[in-house]
Amino acid sequence: MPYEISYREKSGVVVIVNEGELTYDELVRQSQEAINLARDKKSELFLSDFSNVKVRTNNIELFRLLDIYAEFGMSQTSRIAAVVTNMELKAEQLRFFETICLNRGWQVKIFLKRELALEWLEKE
Repeated sequence: MPYEISYREKSGVVVIVNEGELTYDELVRQSQEAINLARDKKSELFLSDFSNVKVRTNNIELFRLLDIYAEFGMSQTSRIAAVVTNMELKAEQLRFFETICLNRGWQVKIFLKRELALEWLEKE
């Protein structure tokens, strides 16, 4: 599954753009790359764009992803904005992920528009 990770110098946001089918293993791989880039740039802001993907994960894997974030050294003071415009993604799965993140102390928010996600990340 192709993805691209970049860094927005002006705003300090690490951006992950996904396309195609997305599996748990690919989520883990790209999370590690993004966290390493953020560490190098001293950033705690992440934008994951899932607008053009088919997600092939389940709720248990999403729950485990938070442990992966911690294992890779991501701080819970980091903010993660996920952009989802693809209605194939299940709303209940997105709400589940956002809720477990918040319950476990992670700052994660789901957005339908990329502009709103960047706005949330860039505010102090």
